[in-house]
Amino acid sequence: MLLTYLLTYLLTYLLVQERDGYKSIIDSYESEITATVGGRTDAKLRQNLEEVIGALRRENSVLEADIEKAAGQASEYKTRIILVCHITLL
Repeated sequence: MLLTYLLTYLLTYLLVQERDGYKSIIDSYESEITATVGGRTDAKLRQNLEEVIGALRRENSVLEADIEKAAGQASEYKTRIILVCHITLL
């Protein structure tokens, strides 16, 4: 059970890292769009960047849901471990 908890914790950590990476990419693209919107922009480039940002935001939403699910599972496993340890000590 401890191994399951540790694996769930590791999965949560990795999902958080991936989510943060996507957020960084989104910020980068938004900065690029903002920088080019002030001057003359290529409409096609802007549209492509907006599509990429939309796709990254959707992926980020999926990752957020996965993180919440993994965190819930980790909490459940932690509770089980505590109960098993408590029962063992009795």
